[in-house]
Amino acid sequence: MMDLYISTKLFPDLLCDMVLWKAYHNHIPMAGLIGNANEGSLRSSEVRWLRRGELWDDLFSLIEQTAAQVGWEIFEMQDLCLEPIQFTTYMPECYYGWHRDWSDQNERRLSFSVQLDDPSDYTGGDLEFQEVPMKDNQRLKGTFFLFKSEVLHQVTPVTKGSRHSLVGWFK
Repeated sequence: MMDLYISTKLFPDLLCDMVLWKAYHNHIPMAGLIGNANEGSLRSSEVRWLRRGELWDDLFSLIEQTAAQVGWEIFEMQDLCLEPIQFTTYMPECYYGWHRDWSDQNERRLSFSVQLDDPSDYTGGDLEFQEVPMKDNQRLKGTFFLFKSEVLHQVTPVTKGSRHSLVGWFK
């Protein structure tokens, strides 16, 4: 059984652009700092929370339908329940160190990430999975990653530009 599913360009460019615009114009950003800055934090980014409702119903439906199909065919999981979606901005020097999305407290089963920017818009900011070499085409705008929440992964520091992504979890 696989731990990671990747579909390049699953989200059309126009949809990625619309998500960027709507998230920036309808949601207030919050700091995404986890850990103690003096001791080296695990994460540095800006987040906005997208919740189910008229503004985001189509997006939730698309992600839920994709995850339901792939979740069963690839991961043999069903009855997935999507949590609120996180819109994340990584500006220069922002990152998210090695981590898992699953814990005894949250019991997440599958996680996803969607690349919202063209790879030429930023440098660094690579989504990496432990023991899984990434290919250049996996940085393409609209690429969808679905993976088991216990898989160790990180986002490397952005060195130029800004990287935007959708991130979410299924219980």
